[in-house]
Amino acid sequence: MRFVQMYACDVCRETSEDEQYMLRHEKHCLESKRREDEEVARRVASGQLTIQQILEKCKALEAHGDLPVRVIDEATALYHDWAVLGTHSYRGYYAELSIDPYSEDQKRPGFTLSRFTEEMKSSVGRTYSGWKGGDYCMHTDTFVWISEVGVSGGLMVKDLRLSDGGTEIWLVGRKDCES
Repeated sequence: MRFVQMYACDVCRETSEDEQYMLRHEKHCLESKRREDEEVARRVASGQLTIQQILEKCKALEAHGDLPVRVIDEATALYHDWAVLGTHSYRGYYAELSIDPYSEDQKRPGFTLSRFTEEMKSSVGRTYSGWKGGDYCMHTDTFVWISEVGVSGGLMVKDLRLSDGGTEIWLVGRKDCES
């Protein structure tokens, strides 16, 4: 019986007999983890909402009735003639959730608050396919975007609130680069 020394990456637990390879690999994993942690911290500081935060806002808005959910751009105060249609994996970050908006001229009924809440609840634990492959399971701490299917460069979800006139719920977004 031959004894083989195995080396393991402390970050991802990959193993190899080649110590030099594992040192390079672990260095790469640590750098990737550091960049990921910095990105999460930046987005938390920007105010981008997670699924859980959106669900909490939905619960607080229930008292206003089952109003339609519409999209507004925070940076420009531009009201888009968009309603909410569904969810999918965000093209910019596959492991994050995107809310699919659509124009009213497409003549499909958008989501009301109750339907939007159900869609957000059902996305937790659901696995979505990434645009270049891979499967990504959404969790309560997953960040949320507003973008059409297959499109990156969407709006970060920043708020969910009653419209100024109180007749609809505004899903407030903002471009990532403007946060």
